[in-house]
Amino acid sequence: MKAVSFSAPRKTEIIDTPEPQLGSEDVLVDVHYIGLCGTDLNTYRGLMPLVTYPRIPGHEVSGVIVAKGKNVPASINKGDRVMLSPYAHCGICPACRVGRSNCCQFNQTLGYNSQFTII
Repeated sequence: MKAVSFSAPRKTEIIDTPEPQLGSEDVLVDVHYIGLCGTDLNTYRGLMPLVTYPRIPGHEVSGVIVAKGKNVPASINKGDRVMLSPYAHCGICPACRVGRSNCCQFNQTLGYNSQFTII
């Protein structure tokens, strides 16, 4: 499968990436749209201190679910149109414990300080 990658600051290339392996709690999304924002632009420019290279950009993502793991709730189905939340939070830091997961001490943002696979 193909992906756009920032191989280094100001260097972009099309790369081959392995097909994703679907876990029991995962969904596989056929990506239809990706938005590139200021974070992606500054990653390209080499101005984001938490970014390592190579990096697959784009954390504003929408598409259609094409497969789901056996433990995914029944309310989530193949063919559903979805947009992804690019943030992962720990659930245990002080911010998360008081319901402020947007301020998670260990936040991981897709395409910024966390990688993910897209098709």
